[in-house]
Amino acid sequence: MAEGDLQDGYAALTEREKETLRLMARGHDAKSLARHFELSVHTIHERLRNARRKMAVSSSREAARLLLDREEGLGAEPPPQSPGDTEMGAASGADRTADREEPKRASKTRLLLVWALGGALAMSLALVAALLVLSPSASLQSAPEAQSVESAPVASARAWLHLVDEGEWEKSWAETGEVFQAQNTAARWASLAGQVRPPLGEVVTRRLLGEEAVPGPPSGLKVVKFQSEFAHKANVIETVSLSPEEGRWKVVGYWMS
Repeated sequence: MAEGDLQDGYAALTEREKETLRLMARGHDAKSLARHFELSVHTIHERLRNARRKMAVSSSREAARLLLDREEGLGAEPPPQSPGDTEMGAASGADRTADREEPKRASKTRLLLVWALGGALAMSLALVAALLVLSPSASLQSAPEAQSVESAPVASARAWLHLVDEGEWEKSWAETGEVFQAQNTAARWASLAGQVRPPLGEVVTRRLLGEEAVPGPPSGLKVVKFQSEFAHKANVIETVSLSPEEGRWKVVGYWMS
């Protein structure tokens, strides 16, 4: 695209179209954008289609890249960050260039803890960590290569992670255990998950590493680990802890590293 065309296309964008492209450049997709703006996915697709037409490109992500290049060239101030734009623990107003380069540094960085857990659950997880470190017999059991039927805790963990992959924050919260829900409201979980999960992109692979039973109130815990690859992040270890409730295994903890 010629410089003059880029200037004309940029000038023709509405503020809503610019904001949508900025969020897309940070890793959001149509579903997460729809949740952020409280609009339908169809409306988001229509907005992106208009932006592509004005920028004279065929890809929404290309339009987002051109918009950021244009604004950085103008020395424009970064737009105020919405709650869905900042990872937990990240400084407000962080450099957006670093955000776009994050996938390149995937092998050198660690994902932040998806959410903070407190009270009795934090004590339980601390006990789990101590047992795994101090007891040689408490290490995670490797998943059998020929195992065709997964255990109930593993199946429950996979089903719950699928809800998270699909951005089903309310349903995924509803499938967590009482201890988790006592520490995290549905709104808080939706806010935190919406900040961290969408930028990773779609899940490419998720391989079971193993599971282990560990002591923990009230009826013990199962800790399940997966090695996962996402569109924008490779070699992620997902750890899910589950507790038996009402005849089912429910998630009471989840973190990535």
